[in-house]
Amino acid sequence: MTETSPESRRETKNEIKPKKDWWDRLGVILGAAITLVGVSATIVYNQQQTKLKEIEIVRGLFQHLLSENEREYRLAVFAVGHLANRTLATELAAAIAPGSKSASAVAGFGPQEVQKLYQEGKPAVRETARAALDKLSASTETPGARASEQIVSVAPSHSSAPGVPTQAGWIYLGDYSNSEKAWRTRYLQFSQDAEPESLKSQTLIVRDETGALNVRVGMPTPEAEFPRVIATLKPGSQVTVRDVKPWQSTGLTWAQISYIRR
Repeated sequence: MTETSPESRRETKNEIKPKKDWWDRLGVILGAAITLVGVSATIVYNQQQTKLKEIEIVRGLFQHLLSENEREYRLAVFAVGHLANRTLATELAAAIAPGSKSASAVAGFGPQEVQKLYQEGKPAVRETARAALDKLSASTETPGARASEQIVSVAPSHSSAPGVPTQAGWIYLGDYSNSEKAWRTRYLQFSQDAEPESLKSQTLIVRDETGALNVRVGMPTPEAEFPRVIATLKPGSQVTVRDVKPWQSTGLTWAQISYIRR
């Protein structure tokens, strides 16, 4: 029996092992490409199905979206936002009923959701979401809060009579446009073109036109969480502005105030 040397065995093994040519490599590449196309097609199909579902939802609610009844309209926008998506609902609201009506409808999604819509940056959505945030900031609803809870005492202001206690808190001042150098909305009585910083240390009254004004323990958080209400000021009430701060980049402006406790 002839013994095979290690060198001979290696040569035989190398001869038996097939070498991959460019056809083999092309097959691997084509296989990966076909898989990628299949995944992409599935994604596109799913997106198309989602769009078709949204179209069906809007079609079913379209007559309600066109309703002159504001409550019916707001419920329709709310339904589109929850059954389809909030961006689509906001775009529809802005297109069908631009202005206060659409802002009130979109405000129904809640401050955190509206804040997300504002941050998306699409012009129609952003503008409507900003107006909705304005509505939410000015809301006089006081769920779960009592005016007697956690009132903060401060030193009496110069306009207070001796011994009359004053309170401190935060109020929503209004929506100020830096580009227009004017207020879109105001909740205290001052000039429409007054600069926010110029209001510090002024004693102003709550406007009759905008109604009662909530006093909160602080201004909203970056996540659009509104602190609890500690008091509600009637139109004609006097407040002294201690500080003025914009919230985020929205133009929505808040003021720290002191006021006489009644």
